[in-house]
Amino acid sequence: MPDAAVPALTAPAAVIDALLAGEQVIDLRVQPAAGGPPEGATRFWLRPDPDAAAELKPAYRRARELSRPDESAAPGQVRVAGWAELVGRTTTRLDDGTKAALDGKTILALDPLAGQDVLVLALRVHRLVEPATVPAADGLTGLPADPGQGPPSEPALSEAAFLARYNGVVNALPGGLTTP
Repeated sequence: MPDAAVPALTAPAAVIDALLAGEQVIDLRVQPAAGGPPEGATRFWLRPDPDAAAELKPAYRRARELSRPDESAAPGQVRVAGWAELVGRTTTRLDDGTKAALDGKTILALDPLAGQDVLVLALRVHRLVEPATVPAADGLTGLPADPGQGPPSEPALSEAAFLARYNGVVNALPGGLTTP
């Protein structure tokens, strides 16, 4: 995680792209190794990690191969295209039932995570109208500490679409999600 003064959630670029496109409203992280959002933060910048390779579902991986190339930042820079509000979380074991319940809710291939404890983060994502580019080594210090007070942004999904996807996740998980 970057400096706590500018909270950020770092994830593979494909996961960030899916969140910004409204294709998913959750992030899954193997516990305890993969961490989570900055401690105490409920709003944070979405920072793509170009070196992190997420194992994607075959159909999504193929769609990414066929899509236009990503706009990327110059060497030593990071392109930040949005931010998220943490609206729910839980830790669950990815058994067969939970894996089946979450399968349609993420672009990630879930078989490699089977049998592991995962942190499920439900995120209300906002896209920046104009993405920001900041030095990668500076921990996003060029961005405001509260993304909601930063550059103009718009929700990745309408309120109705977000609530439908969020409720689908809540209903899919044993015990649902807890609010931060």
